[in-house]
Amino acid sequence: MFELIENPPLEERKPLPTWLRMIWALAAPLGLAVSARILWEKTLLTAERGEQMIGFSMMHIHPGFFFGGLLCSLVMLAWLVPAVIYAALARLKVGMIDYAMVLGSLLVLAAMLLPDNFGLKLR
Repeated sequence: MFELIENPPLEERKPLPTWLRMIWALAAPLGLAVSARILWEKTLLTAERGEQMIGFSMMHIHPGFFFGGLLCSLVMLAWLVPAVIYAALARLKVGMIDYAMVLGSLLVLAAMLLPDNFGLKLR
């Protein structure tokens, strides 16, 4: 009379392949750190102290950090192209981690595209 109904197996939500996730995981820490610093200089520091030479002090005090972070930021920007394609093809399977990875890369893009004198408009 009663039949045991089994739940279908849960599908893993991983539209991004492992190699793409690994590239992001390697580039993100340094890329996000340098982008956050640049974004801070372009907005809050410029609003507080006036026009700045964005990245000047970081490049002269920590050149390895600056150039490594710049390279990682560029890798994250190049990473966006295949990631968006994979996410668009598997749009129903996109998980929160994938959204967070794309959002982090978009923040790097925003930090790079924001004009240097943006903080002056915040005054």
